[in-house]
Amino acid sequence: TLFHWALAEFGWQIVHAAAVGAAQGGLLLIGNTGAGKSTTALSCLARPGIQYLCDDKCLVRLDPKPEAFALFSSGKIKADMLVRLPHFQAMLAGWDDHRRAGKGLVFLHPTYAAHMVKSFPLKALVIPSVTNRTEAALHAAAAGRAFRLLGPSTVIWLPGAEADNYRFTAELVRRLPCHRLDLALEPQQNADALRVLLSSV
Repeated sequence: TLFHWALAEFGWQIVHAAAVGAAQGGLLLIGNTGAGKSTTALSCLARPGIQYLCDDKCLVRLDPKPEAFALFSSGKIKADMLVRLPHFQAMLAGWDDHRRAGKGLVFLHPTYAAHMVKSFPLKALVIPSVTNRTEAALHAAAAGRAFRLLGPSTVIWLPGAEADNYRFTAELVRRLPCHRLDLALEPQQNADALRVLLSSV
């Protein structure tokens, strides 16, 4: 909330999302807790053609064009995903306050500094969806669905700024194309799908 009030006059707002891309443009991954945002974003680290901006929270502004900016150089990883992403095991700093959720915190700097980006123009919104697919699949998604996910999942972190958040979110989903990503079991498949999407928007 302090970030929100301090930066609102400059057009920035905190959103509950992860973001990956490159300096030329990136994707905002949105959804409720457990949707796969964190794992998908972390799976992009050290993959060719795509970089990591943030996980869980980031700054976004609408003007002069939609843009995302990193707040933290950390990420959250589910305990059951350490098997598929074992290189994060040594970087695990501990579990969050909600241990039952099975999420641990990893600090990515300086190990992955070369694979991280501080900001980029936003090109699209992506809604990850956990499935048991062997291959990732992208589909167009309605702006209304993106709004129903991003607005409420962000507003719980911004008490007192509900109206600002919903106005901001409505305009963001109006301006950007929305997609659904049916996640594959193998994280690298999802990173590759996002890289392909990024090259087309």
